[in-house]
Amino acid sequence: MSRFTSKEEFLADIRSEREKLDELLDRILTSEKLVEVVDGMSVKDYLTHRTEWGRMMLRWYREAAAGGSPPCRPPTTSGTN
Repeated sequence: MSRFTSKEEFLADIRSEREKLDELLDRILTSEKLVEVVDGMSVKDYLTHRTEWGRMMLRWYREAAAGGSPPCRPPTTSGTN
């Protein structure tokens, strides 16, 4: 069962958590955002990677909700991600 009792509560939590993330990122120096932190990725690369996966998940959800059949694998892209 969800800890949220309404859509508004859920969206407010998303906004609050995003604000915390933005505040944290503001404290990281630009030069530090380029330092490798995990699996050969910098903070910048990692956030880009996670953001794209989130976008893919939302596309897949919308496609499935509309009766479509989302791909089993993410599309192949060139570059880091």
